[in-house]
Amino acid sequence: MLTEEVEYSLLNKAQDSALLAEERLSTSLSEINAIASRNAISTMDWEIQKTALEQDFERLDYLAFAVVTPDGIARYLDESTIYLGDRNYVQQALEGKSNVSDVIISRATNESVATSAKE
Repeated sequence: MLTEEVEYSLLNKAQDSALLAEERLSTSLSEINAIASRNAISTMDWEIQKTALEQDFERLDYLAFAVVTPDGIARYLDESTIYLGDRNYVQQALEGKSNVSDVIISRATNESVATSAKE
């Protein structure tokens, strides 16, 4: 009976954790959609974008922000660039589909991440 109770508790905890992760990813996608929709970001002028993104980066809990150009080059706030055009989440965003990636290893940080992307 103790084993059954532990298994039941673990199952409930796993379900709660899955719901929490889903909510966090949904919130992240909403935040990224709001940021990407702002006039400063849609200018595609890096200096204007960078200033706006730095303000967002300070107030939000993200590992990094980048703008990806149609050629697949991601430009980060620290001015580094990385080719991400082969990443599925980038390809979807460039096709106009907001999305969250699967957990992947970031080329920028070498950490496990889930990435939100918006056209």
